[in-house]
Amino acid sequence: MKRAERCMEEEGGARLLDRVRLVAASPRQAFASILEGRPWVDVFVVLSLGSALASCLSLHLAGDRLELLPAGLLTESQESVVAFLRFAAIVLLAFPATLVGLLAPAFFLWLLVQLFEEWSDFRAILAVVAHASLVLLLSQAADTLLLAGRLRGEEAVSLSEMGAQFDLGLLFDLGGAPILAVLLSYTSPFKIWFYGLLVLGLGRACRLTWPRSAGVVSLLLVASVALRVSFTFLTDTASESLAADADCPACELLPR
Repeated sequence: MKRAERCMEEEGGARLLDRVRLVAASPRQAFASILEGRPWVDVFVVLSLGSALASCLSLHLAGDRLELLPAGLLTESQESVVAFLRFAAIVLLAFPATLVGLLAPAFFLWLLVQLFEEWSDFRAILAVVAHASLVLLLSQAADTLLLAGRLRGEEAVSLSEMGAQFDLGLLFDLGGAPILAVLLSYTSPFKIWFYGLLVLGLGRACRLTWPRSAGVVSLLLVASVALRVSFTFLTDTASESLAADADCPACELLPR
C-alpha cells in the first residue's frame, strides 16, 4: 500500500491538501510539485463544488428577499419546487461552467506562449490555472460574507446586489457606472493574488523569464477586462432598450 501511494505521489506530485497549503504558503514550491505530475482534475472537482456551494449559500441567505418573480405568482408548493430546481441547476451547471473557466484562460495562455516561444505544455498550463483559481474560491467566500452583511435589515435584494464583490467598488457608489464597477472588480486582493500566481506558475511551466511571463499574463488580464466590459455594455444597452419599449405609449397599441 505504501509503495502504491508513493507511486501515485510521484506521478501526480503532492496530494491535494498539500498542494493547496503550498499554494498559500510557498507558491514556488507548490508549482514545482504541481508540474511534476500536472494534476488538475481533483482541483477542478473542488472548484466546481466550492462554486456551487457558494452560490447555493448565497441563494439561501437571500431567501424570500430575492426578487426573481412577482409576488403571488406561484403557490407555496410551486415555490418549493422552483427553489429545488434552482439549487439543482446551480450544482449541475457548476461543473461545465468551471471547466470552461479553466480551459479558456489556459488555452489563451498556451496560444500566446506558442506564438512567442518555441515550447509550451498545455496540460502544465491548465494545472497552473486550476491551482491558481483556488484563490478565487476565497473571493467567492468573501462575496458571500459581504452579501450576508448587506442582507441585514433589507426587505428585498436584487440580482445585481447579490453580485456585489469584495473590491474597491465597495468604497464608491457605482450604481450609474457599471463599466467602472467592472474595472474596479479587478482591484480585489484575490484577483491580484490570482494573477500573481499565474505569472509565477506560467514562468515555471513554460520556462519563461519573469518579464515574459508577466507580459503574457497581462495580455490575459486585458482580454478578460475587455470581454467583461463588452458584455456589460451589451447587457446595459439591451436593458435600456427594453425599458424604452416598455415606456413607449405606442407600444400599447401593438398586438400581444
